[in-house]
Amino acid sequence: MIKAILEGHKVLVCRPEPSASELCKVLESVGAETYSLPCIEVRTLALTPQVKNIIYALDQYEKVVVVSQHAATQLIHYVDELWPQAPADQKWFGIGRKTTQLLAEADLSVSIPDQDYSSEGLLDTPELNHVKGQKILIAKGKEGRSKLEQGLRDRGAKVTTIELYERVTPEYSDQTLQESISDFGATSIVTLSAETLDNLHSLAKSISATPTGTRLIVPSERVAKHAQSLGYQKTQVSEQLRPIDIIKALARPA
Repeated sequence: MIKAILEGHKVLVCRPEPSASELCKVLESVGAETYSLPCIEVRTLALTPQVKNIIYALDQYEKVVVVSQHAATQLIHYVDELWPQAPADQKWFGIGRKTTQLLAEADLSVSIPDQDYSSEGLLDTPELNHVKGQKILIAKGKEGRSKLEQGLRDRGAKVTTIELYERVTPEYSDQTLQESISDFGATSIVTLSAETLDNLHSLAKSISATPTGTRLIVPSERVAKHAQSLGYQKTQVSEQLRPIDIIKALARPA
């Protein structure tokens, strides 16, 4: 029965908000018990005069690439504030389904990939294969997605980047960490980036309770190898990052 497919599973979810709460709700709907412990906090950066001027000149860019839902939320807000109407004849691209969805809901001309919403998938998009001489704007977080930027530059694009937010490790009391990492008794932990895993590991070490024997749900073999280098013995790669894919990964035998 699909409704109880995760009955008996206790899942510690370490995604940033609002993704953590959204995923917990879905997992609970199929029988899991969950605990939300976001291991990345997203903080909006102040709108600097330089970034404001770039957004004022948005119509100078043939393409706009938005790397996350957080970047999408901020950029859409600024475009609404600074532009009566978004520039016409401009193609937008998003990394991640949620990012693409937000851009589409804002009535922007967004390219929707068939399956792969990753940086690598975006670079394989035909519309981004021949960009020599084109001006492309990338909206991202602080120190994020250099591979995408470099890939477009290598193809001859004139790339400008704007940083709209930063990701930091949240602060928790020892009691909260004890309750979530030790007392909750998770059977699986959802860590969908290397940064999330590193932050979880650091928080757990601060209370001497690293959960190296608990299975981790990770987004790629690369992150799985990184987890193993930190001493985590069990990993399960989720094929994609949609809730249904995470449910499938959790349902597989540990």
